[in-house]
Amino acid sequence: MLATDPDTDINLTQSQIATSMRELLPHLNDLRWTELQLFGAGLTLFPGRCAIEAVAIRRNGDATEIFLRKRGEQEAFAGMWHCPGSWLGYREQISDVLRRLTKNEALGEVRGDPAVVGAVPWMERGEGLVSCWVMSVVVLVDAPDCAVSDTFGWFPVNNLPRPVIDGHGEYIIPIAVKAYERRLML
Repeated sequence: MLATDPDTDINLTQSQIATSMRELLPHLNDLRWTELQLFGAGLTLFPGRCAIEAVAIRRNGDATEIFLRKRGEQEAFAGMWHCPGSWLGYREQISDVLRRLTKNEALGEVRGDPAVVGAVPWMERGEGLVSCWVMSVVVLVDAPDCAVSDTFGWFPVNNLPRPVIDGHGEYIIPIAVKAYERRLML
């Protein structure tokens, strides 16, 4: 199957695109915001769906805290905690998704330049669904004014509420915490 950009004559196989994305992943920590925007534009060619996971982390005394949201009863993964996130739409930039999350998922105003700190490719499978590749892009954001309620708030990274969506607990949160701690050491 080919991925085609309707504005160009470029046709790439899914394998070529997936290989290119995998080659970029180790270099994500080195991207500046302008390069991040170019990376975001490249995500539109990814042969599957792309989720932007906005991870807000802060220090509160001696504790490192992360902002999480609990899924509603009518949402996928009902009742589970996760980092705010949303699908990247056609022709959207990462900044467009962050603006949407500020309105829809209680993520506070994002200050400064967000940083892509990792990406997790996985295969989406579900009953009655066609399997497809998904890329979860982990974006570390400075959003200290996130709202707090019984369905979203700040939690110590070593004492997260349960249950946390598997991919968030196993991959997304650890990637973001490691990047945050690395920034503190600079």
